[in-house]
Amino acid sequence: MKSVTAAALLTVLPVLSNAQPCDLTAGINSVIRVQANGEGSGVVLDNGDILTAAHVVDTDNQIYVANDTLRVPADLMMIDHHLDVALIRAPYRMASGVKLSGSVPAEYSDIWTVGFPYGGEKGVFNGHMNYESEGLLVTNAFVDTGQSGGALLTCQNGESVLAGVIRGFAAKRTSEGLEPMNHVSISSSAVAIRSVIYNLPLASR
Repeated sequence: MKSVTAAALLTVLPVLSNAQPCDLTAGINSVIRVQANGEGSGVVLDNGDILTAAHVVDTDNQIYVANDTLRVPADLMMIDHHLDVALIRAPYRMASGVKLSGSVPAEYSDIWTVGFPYGGEKGVFNGHMNYESEGLLVTNAFVDTGQSGGALLTCQNGESVLAGVIRGFAAKRTSEGLEPMNHVSISSSAVAIRSVIYNLPLASR
């Protein structure tokens, strides 16, 4: 997991909200396992392509993606180290997929992080949007190792959409090395990702 100084850890944070109910089903189901440079997570888009963090697949190892029933090799279609995002493609559709948001979540709005902490069971964690800076979304939802490349979800019109791809948690330098900062997680913005993806000559678009 990457440090931004970021890497990634998740814990449930109960949050009270006056927001309208949101159906998270599509967003949660879109998150799958990505295995290459260790264990990570990925998000299936509504066209079947898969987003993940660049540092999850930045390796010469074969990339694999897996859902509850299938594990198959995947091809790296693009990688952007500045955004820490990669697009990969599998020979089969791995999930129904989720829409990529075209806007940044409002400050203090509800968000959810979804991924596979430490390569274990899928976890869903609620938090709030803090702010956006240069393509990065800063939230207070915890993430953990194994969730890099997973989903940062927000709600639009009662349904979940992909607001960003998880990069990791923020950390500060101490005399003993990097120390994770509580309640500070980092994701690459879907708005910034969209500007990269839609400028590529992808066969599916």
